[in-house]
Amino acid sequence: MMDCINHTSRDNGNGYGFTMLSGKRVLCHRVAFALGHGVDPAGFVVRHTCDNRACVNPEHLVLGTPADNCRDMVIRGRSLRGESSPHMKLTDAHVAAMRAMLASGSTVRATMAAFGASKTHVYGVKNGTRR
Repeated sequence: MMDCINHTSRDNGNGYGFTMLSGKRVLCHRVAFALGHGVDPAGFVVRHTCDNRACVNPEHLVLGTPADNCRDMVIRGRSLRGESSPHMKLTDAHVAAMRAMLASGSTVRATMAAFGASKTHVYGVKNGTRR
């Protein structure tokens, strides 16, 4: 397989290059897929098998669904889970302490107050559906 070919166009701020076609902003990897494979990717996600957002090598691009793209992200370890997610407020240590507090008989309300967590989050931790 050939190496990545990185776009040299403008970047949309998250690593994907874009260009203008017929007055519309189009992502470079989608154009590269269409030109390289002779298939219009409309209605599909163009996925990078190389995980390089700047890559426009048609050999590295495949069509898929949003679910396929999410599956790729999880399989390749690129999903933000646990403490690596910018949306997480509680660390793994906090969750462990919350579980210990609940196991020792603390009420959900007291646990909410101690950790500044929502009722839904505390119940999720208690029931094992949230980390």
